[in-house]
Amino acid sequence: MRPLLCMPWPTIIPEVKAELDKIPEDKVFAIGFKQQEAYDKLRHYFLTADAPSYDYMCILPYDVICKQEDFWHLKRAIQMRYSAFQVLTGLFNVSQKDRRWAISLKINSWEFMTDADVDDACDKQGTARIIRVEQEPFGCVFIRKDVVERFPFHDHAGARGDGQGSFNDGFDVDCFKAHIPIFADTWVKMKHIPREIITWDKPRFHIELAPISR
Repeated sequence: MRPLLCMPWPTIIPEVKAELDKIPEDKVFAIGFKQQEAYDKLRHYFLTADAPSYDYMCILPYDVICKQEDFWHLKRAIQMRYSAFQVLTGLFNVSQKDRRWAISLKINSWEFMTDADVDDACDKQGTARIIRVEQEPFGCVFIRKDVVERFPFHDHAGARGDGQGSFNDGFDVDCFKAHIPIFADTWVKMKHIPREIITWDKPRFHIELAPISR
């Protein structure tokens, strides 16, 4: 399989980028753009690249530290299932104060999960590691190409009742309506370091190709 790491980032956090640089995969950055434009640019590049072509779009938020082993666990899980997963995500904490994991078993519930909740879900679903969820946070999420082709990215403002929304919410709702299962790898637990104030960079589109072609 050949994933493409896609970053719709407002800015670069050095400690996030430092870990990302250790992952030997092709990467594309849409930095400083309004979110809709950033997602549109990344999706277009993913779908139109032909040398090479990619089979999974992997989205990572700007404030989540994804280590090489986190990425490897997700990629390997997909390879072991012969790319059967249409959507597979990792976990990260809601915030630096809220240590719950930003996944939920029910769409639009925002009932985030503790370690005990995750263990309980594994027991009930009969799995030691990968569980089915309905809401995920774009936690280094792997999205298979046929799903990317089907759904343009959009936000889901207002769904939480506070006028706020996000692009992962919009994607999750699209998958729910289309009966596309979303899975979460509970072995992949990344660190979320959200910033209260975001300084947006000057817009730029940047591609980093891995040195070794696979």
